[in-house]
Amino acid sequence: IKATEQELLKIGFEKVFDGNYKRYQINLLKTNIYLRPSLDKWYFGFINNGQDCEINDCYELEFIHEIQNLIFSLTRISLTVAQQAGTSPNVPSLGLVPSYENNNF
Repeated sequence: IKATEQELLKIGFEKVFDGNYKRYQINLLKTNIYLRPSLDKWYFGFINNGQDCEINDCYELEFIHEIQNLIFSLTRISLTVAQQAGTSPNVPSLGLVPSYENNNF
């Protein structure tokens, strides 16, 4: 699935305007992880304790599965689109699914 603004919102990101930039961010483990659009791809960054760090030297993210894999590798939280109880099966809603498989907690 191509990473679009609509798809990011489906997996729990929220739109934030920071000065001149539009970002999509999600707060996980006390860190805001964000994606910033650049043409048809996305740049990744995070904000922790007020420190903003954008990773410009990594590959550009283009697909939802790349974003899900990156978030999971950093947080061990799976971002999925889930169905709310009692709603139509055609209406997706946010589902943050913690996954602790193969971890040494």
